[in-house]
Amino acid sequence: MGRTRVAGDDYWILGALLLAVLAASTIAITSCGSGGTSNGGLCEQCGQTDGPCQPSVTVSGSDAQVLCQSGETSCTVQLGCLRKLDSAQRRCFPLDAKFEQFRCDGARADRSTPGPTTTPVPTVTPKSVVFTVTNPGSVTTNTFQITATYPDTKGDFGGTGNVVCRTPTAVSAFTSTDDKAGTLIVTLTGTGSLIFPITITCDFEQAQGQTLVTGDMGSPTVDQAGLAVTVVVS
Repeated sequence: MGRTRVAGDDYWILGALLLAVLAASTIAITSCGSGGTSNGGLCEQCGQTDGPCQPSVTVSGSDAQVLCQSGETSCTVQLGCLRKLDSAQRRCFPLDAKFEQFRCDGARADRSTPGPTTTPVPTVTPKSVVFTVTNPGSVTTNTFQITATYPDTKGDFGGTGNVVCRTPTAVSAFTSTDDKAGTLIVTLTGTGSLIFPITITCDFEQAQGQTLVTGDMGSPTVDQAGLAVTVVVS
């Protein structure tokens, strides 16, 4: 009888040890992540401060036993930035709801919470700066040059050459140069004697939060005596 009791005790202890090992294995398979620098991978922290999750990752090892189909040693899993249950912290959980029991940093995902909000970047609309050159002095010429100043804190004309300005007038040469420090120079040479008025439109790229108005353009000048130039921002 004494031998039987001892053997029974031994089996009971062995069973308890096996249950403990099984429980530890289950935790290791269904839980990952413990903080640190986030790279957007499985169970990494995510959100406005930590950044987005990777769209998908390839899992293997113990994670594959939980997240992949039976027999697969690795597979691709879609990720989503979800809060942990009973916590404001977000982790990159498997996005598929069938993995709702999967744990990151010891917690399941709260799949009822919306994803992190992002602040939209306002769209900056370029302004059209229209120069009109007239000929009150009845000058005969095939060329002129306009010099205009602007507040460079509000933006610039976005480039050099024929990129930033255009005209419907037939020309043999047309250049527009922005020094990025508040001065725009436009030079036009026609195929013959110019017929006025002539309009030139330039695209002004506004800085974030800034608005260019007509008064910002000051008083542009034209290099030919007898010609006049006005400007309107629209």
